[in-house]
Amino acid sequence: MNVTSASVAEQYITETSHQALKEKAAEQAWNSGQANAARQPLPLDQPALKPAKRKIVQRKRLTVSLSLELLERTRNTVYWTKGLTLARLLEQALAQCIEQREQLNGQPFPQRLEDLKGGRPRNSDQSFTAPQ
Repeated sequence: MNVTSASVAEQYITETSHQALKEKAAEQAWNSGQANAARQPLPLDQPALKPAKRKIVQRKRLTVSLSLELLERTRNTVYWTKGLTLARLLEQALAQCIEQREQLNGQPFPQRLEDLKGGRPRNSDQSFTAPQ
């Protein structure tokens, strides 16, 4: 191998290493929702990427009951996924589920006509009888 081909090989390896580091940094930023991307120093003294401005979204608390098995699986997923929060995981999963149902429906569902009623849903084919 002569000097020229060695320097080309070294340049290729360096560029490949830089590309792999950039991809790893992008993956870490995505996993952490870009919240921690600005605080983590990038390898090889690369300039830090400016974090994307987040849209301010109104939020409201929702309390749900989940099976213990599903809750534990959810907590394990959050624990082992760096930068993921329980709220973010549930929000992403719910959004994906709604998108699938809207696709099956052929369009987004129209705005509801009234607030949802609390409690267990009634079966449409069985009438409710009060216990005696």
